Amino acid sequence: RMTELQAIAGISQLKRLDSFVDHRNYIANFYKDKLSKLVELKQISFQQKPTNILHPYWRFLVVIEDSRVSRNEIKNKMNDKGIAVDWPYSPLLHLQPAFKKINSSSFNKSESIAKKHICLPLHMQIRIRDAEFISNSFANCFA
Repeated sequence: RMTELQAIAGISQLKRLDSFVDHRNYIANFYKDKLSKLVELKQISFQQKPTNILHPYWRFLVVIEDSRVSRNEIKNKMNDKGIAVDWPYSPLLHLQPAFKKINSSSFNKSESIAKKHICLPLHMQIRIRDAEFISNSFANCFA
């Protein structure tokens, strides 16, 4: 349920939706370019998307492929630099109390991926200089 004030704000924001999505794509592509060396070294991978869609990048997911690198250590190092990183979907839906009767062994792949992904900041206040600092700080976690 949304209040009238929230509806007014939402309608106002919808008028700017294209610029929001364009900005998020710009920063996401910057991250991909700056972190491409880590992809080449198979230390990380990015969420794949079909080429015929414009991704809104609600989240910028990075999958940590290097098993020697701890997601929690990355989070701590990034937080020490004032960079908030996190991971969505924790705990996973099938591990929520309401679903405890579900056979969770059916979700091994989901659980594996969920333990390896991390989200870099991506919002309208991120500028190129911020994205540069964030991507350099993230890359240094793998050095």
